[in-house]
Amino acid sequence: MRRSPSQPHPAGIAVHYALGVVPGALYAPLRRRLGGLSAGRGLLYGLGLFLVNDELLAPALGLAAGPTAYPWQARARGLAAHLVLGAATDAVLGAADWLDRSA
Repeated sequence: MRRSPSQPHPAGIAVHYALGVVPGALYAPLRRRLGGLSAGRGLLYGLGLFLVNDELLAPALGLAAGPTAYPWQARARGLAAHLVLGAATDAVLGAADWLDRSA
């Protein structure tokens, strides 16, 4: 079966999810061991994801153009999205910790 050009390649989808899931899976145990990692309630984590994934890895792997190829508004949206992801990840993990302690 042939995909239309508007359909993303399954391998691309898998890489995209891996770039999100793997750092989150690492953040969960490391935030307890490295106190400064959870600084800013996940905002530092989100900033790190943006810098490493969007600014370094994606261009280095040829998955995206370099940072200067995009308007600042697109980069600002990407940064904002990663900050929200970091805060949400930290909030969910904090809630899970609270539920675990209260059980």
